[in-house]
Amino acid sequence: MAMTQCEECGNDISDRAQSCPQCGAPGQAAQAAAKPQHRDKVGRTGGVYEALGFVMIVGGMLTTMAAGPGITNNVGIGALVGGIVVFLVGRFK
Repeated sequence: MAMTQCEECGNDISDRAQSCPQCGAPGQAAQAAAKPQHRDKVGRTGGVYEALGFVMIVGGMLTTMAAGPGITNNVGIGALVGGIVVFLVGRFK
């Protein structure tokens, strides 16, 4: 147990003390607990990618179901696969 000096009155106090027993000023342990924890910024970018991917998936499914064999069907499949990729990128971003 190390001893430190109170910043307010200069009295010797434990480094684990929550407050100074003489003047009541918060100790180093209380100050360390009071510091706000660093929180990661919650970004909205992932949600935008998820929404875009969802729209691409639905559009690709509708295009594939409505089109017969040919280029339109391939575009629908491409949109479907691309939508899945974009959705997953947004999900894990």
